[in-house]
Amino acid sequence: MHVTTSIPAQVNPSPSGYIPSSQEYWDAVPLMTLSPISAAINLPVEVDNSTQIFFPQKDNTSELYFYNQPPTAACQNISSTWYTFAYEINRLRNLRANTQETRYAPNFSYNHLNHGYQGWQGYTSLEKVQKFLMESGAMTDAEFDGPAQLNPEDSWRWPSGYDYYYNVMTNKLQSVHKFNMTVQSGPAALEESLNLMKHYLYDHNEGSSVGGVITIGVLNASEEVHLPSESPHSNDFAIYRYTWHGGHAMAIVGYNDEIKYDWGGAGTLNNVQPDGQFRNDIDNNKDGVIDMRDWEIGGFKVANSYGPDHQNHGFIWVMYCFLPYIENEWNLRNEFYALTPMEANTPEVVLKIKLDSQKRNNLKIGCGYSTLADSPSYTGDPSFYTGYSNDGGPLLIQGKDKDENPILGPIELLLDFNHFYKDTDYGKAFLVIDDSATSISELKSFSLLDYRWNEEFELAYDQQNIQLVAGIQKFGIEYDLIPHESPITSNITFEANMVSRFKPTLTGNSTMTVEDGVRIDMYNSEIIIEPGSTLTLGNNVTIKGKRGVNRITIRGNVQFGINVSFIAEEGAHLFVDFENEWLSTTINSGFFQRTNVDVSCHSLQLVNSTMLNDNETRITVNRGSSFIIDNSLLSNFGNTLWRGIEVWGNTDVAQKPFTNQGIVQVVNGSIIENAECGIRTWKPASLPDGTIGDKPDKDY
Repeated sequence: MHVTTSIPAQVNPSPSGYIPSSQEYWDAVPLMTLSPISAAINLPVEVDNSTQIFFPQKDNTSELYFYNQPPTAACQNISSTWYTFAYEINRLRNLRANTQETRYAPNFSYNHLNHGYQGWQGYTSLEKVQKFLMESGAMTDAEFDGPAQLNPEDSWRWPSGYDYYYNVMTNKLQSVHKFNMTVQSGPAALEESLNLMKHYLYDHNEGSSVGGVITIGVLNASEEVHLPSESPHSNDFAIYRYTWHGGHAMAIVGYNDEIKYDWGGAGTLNNVQPDGQFRNDIDNNKDGVIDMRDWEIGGFKVANSYGPDHQNHGFIWVMYCFLPYIENEWNLRNEFYALTPMEANTPEVVLKIKLDSQKRNNLKIGCGYSTLADSPSYTGDPSFYTGYSNDGGPLLIQGKDKDENPILGPIELLLDFNHFYKDTDYGKAFLVIDDSATSISELKSFSLLDYRWNEEFELAYDQQNIQLVAGIQKFGIEYDLIPHESPITSNITFEANMVSRFKPTLTGNSTMTVEDGVRIDMYNSEIIIEPGSTLTLGNNVTIKGKRGVNRITIRGNVQFGINVSFIAEEGAHLFVDFENEWLSTTINSGFFQRTNVDVSCHSLQLVNSTMLNDNETRITVNRGSSFIIDNSLLSNFGNTLWRGIEVWGNTDVAQKPFTNQGIVQVVNGSIIENAECGIRTWKPASLPDGTIGDKPDKDY
């Protein structure tokens, strides 16, 4: 007996209400294949993963938590995020899904993708939800809504806060696999795909004791029926036939190979009738072909999104005959996806953005890169983020609350630069904003954050409060790191600006060449030139200490072009240490600002150069070393005296040989001025706190 009921599925008055994934995306998603270990396992008759602790449950209980989506069209977000993603990531982390910290808000992705609508106009595709989870990540129930229960009417708000978006990036989708159920693949292939899905549900296609959950996007059912008394789970609701009007997304949590419903076997192609038996091996639909579309036995247990009182206490059975579809018919398809989250993800290089807009749907936000730091624009086309590409509706940048009150002020968010360019050799990172309007959006601030190597490192863009104009605008931050994770053992050349962090070390008799006009920005870093290796600085090269204590240690060789500059910015420190006792070198037309110089080489000659130093800056000339100041100026920077030159020697031995003492020569009109002491012939002793005192060191 057929029982027809009202189905609150997401039906658009036109066939376009259901948005399948694009053909390009569908084709690019890899097919899952049956693993040998799973193939060797015999499948049970029934599987139900809603009994696993990873399926959403109410707070601190084992009561299942079914999201109730009305009045929204958020089924694709709910099936993907609330059910499948949450189950799979909790399975990987072995966490029970009965806290707000272990459930994931479908509102977060839905609000970014619904174009500002709650109802059917807010439809999106499984493709976009998956891309959003890969590019941005999932926000927990706790962070999206605090202590409150999730409200589907909260469908416009974009949360603001850097910490929120950092945590979102720790919950990301790693990969997607599909299952193919096209009629064109043939009866055998359909059964293989069904068998593969059952293996995934039972053992995760890996021989595991805990199976998985599958996201499905399917055409709407034409009717719901009750399973007969002859069937397991009798009187439960089931669907077996679809219509071309719209579609719906749900999550498969299990299967039963013995549920049954007699819907065909008699009548004609245009008027199929039940024949009083349950068969999978006859032409039940009278189309002249026997395949899965004829089956009357077996089905998937599926979690729906209309609350716990809908259908079978939140579930419904989808008969296997419902699954196959004719490719390209009605420009729709049934889609089946396995989602694999990252068990743990630490954000690496991200964009930190503070942005205001009166109409967020005017904006497309993306990123790009250039290979060289001095490039004015990015290479190729930029990559725009799903959910930030004219997707949010004509609302303020933070949207509005569930009561439709506008949320004022700029949004603070992080976007994952490394999602697109993790394995790219880039010298400059770009924030790219394509604005379709003028005078209604403002970039308050932008910086680049690097969380690698157990540090939080930030580089800020040099402008703030930038009024956006119509068209594509790009904001670039130079970030070409000098290799530092292992020694540099072969020749390396820098033809554009570089950033130095940690301890880049040149060894193996190799040469580091810094070409004309290049700048190296140092951040709490030391560049070490080991014995046998050479640092070659071209003309007009600048070395800048930008932050922290920075040092260039030359134990090998060095060659200077003209107009080389060494500058420590305010608050930073820069040291240049010449430690090769055999080295004799000349700096011509050099410039030093707030830079400490240690002369522990045979000879350093300063010609036509300028040194401007502050009260924390000094020059030391070690025993056996010679510092020649030739037509140069050594003076102070700012309003304080600088410390001057310290010539270190040994008071207990003779002046000769010269290796016993340091030597300073001031020739050809050179000037030393505005120092505490122009030249000290002794080394000040260090105090217990590490600072420099004003009394001689007894050993110098």
